[in-house]
Amino acid sequence: MISGVGRLEREGLISELVGSLTSSRAGVLAEVMADAGNRFAIFRPHGARGRVIDIDASADVSDRFADETGAIDLLSLAGLDERSAKRPLRLTSTDLTTITHHDQIIRRLAALDAPTLWGLAEQVQAAQAQLDEAAADSGSSPEDAAVVTACSILSMPVVTWLGLVGDIVPDWACEHRDEIEEASQRMTEVSSITANPLNVEDGDAAALAHALMARLEVVRTAGPGGESLPLILDDSLRGIDHNLKASLLELLLHSSNNQQLVFLTEDPDVADWARVEAITGELSILEPMAADETVASNDAP
Repeated sequence: MISGVGRLEREGLISELVGSLTSSRAGVLAEVMADAGNRFAIFRPHGARGRVIDIDASADVSDRFADETGAIDLLSLAGLDERSAKRPLRLTSTDLTTITHHDQIIRRLAALDAPTLWGLAEQVQAAQAQLDEAAADSGSSPEDAAVVTACSILSMPVVTWLGLVGDIVPDWACEHRDEIEEASQRMTEVSSITANPLNVEDGDAAALAHALMARLEVVRTAGPGGESLPLILDDSLRGIDHNLKASLLELLLHSSNNQQLVFLTEDPDVADWARVEAITGELSILEPMAADETVASNDAP
């Protein structure tokens, strides 16, 4: 957590953080940790070839990280550059709160009982197939008895489906089944890992938690060889209701056990929360020194 940083300062820090993963920052030393726990130091001296040292083994492993030009560029190995990487690695408050109609549908279906949802979808699809077959056999005449019978068969599951999910087409739901089931799993994770579980029926809470978990999943496998990359939260909770922030911060804190999160903020609510958590050692917080502290430090013998 880095607090007390305004818009311009955050912009500069984000550029430096993302840039440290490329070969564009000569003179910058970066230390990274692989998902398996291996620690590496990346040296980029001015006017000399970059090097990567396996800290635990005290071995030069530069060849494992060098691109085709010999430069040490972790983003290049992941198929990214500094500009394209900022989009997935950076999460702003606008990103978090802009919820699309597509996402709303996914979350609504994910909150339903899965066996009921998919069983009913299959019934509607089967009834629709029967209707199509009857219409084809009868020459598509609505007055034909076969079509009328098929329509009555179709109406029963359709009425149930409409009452459960509204006007969402079963075929659409089935096409997005993996996405719906992933969203359902995220809802379960959110409820189980927050001290004060978010109510998945609460649209705002569910939407925000879902957006956080979805972006964390994106960066979790975005690095070279499927390794995780850090997620930079650019004052992401600005404008969020005060009572909801603590639960979302707890969600992020738990997620940081599996991947690195860097939170840049000028939000006093977030900073206050981070100071308390820093006492327990769960996170580190960096804050600018106050003017009187700076003067006192300079006057010290």
